[in-house]
Amino acid sequence: QNLVLTQLRSEIGKLTLDATFSAREQINAVLLSDLDIATKPWGVKITRVEVRDINPNPDIMKAMEMQMAAERQKRAVVIQSEGELSRAVNQADGAAQ
Repeated sequence: QNLVLTQLRSEIGKLTLDATFSAREQINAVLLSDLDIATKPWGVKITRVEVRDINPNPDIMKAMEMQMAAERQKRAVVIQSEGELSRAVNQADGAAQ
């Protein structure tokens, strides 16, 4: 159990917050390989490892929520500025005609 937790922490620590949730297959493969190496001397073959849930602590969740809110705000500003540019171009075209 300690080996799995240590390896799990190590693999998750290598990833960004966003990638952590989408990289379960990668994490599972690394854990499977490491466990297989560790249990081989005992004649045990690990055939499957599955990380089902990743529950970050509340501070990390808050940081992720803030990051998502900032990204939404950034997209909104970009969309608004593109709309304003399009309006200005259309007004200029209309005035030129």
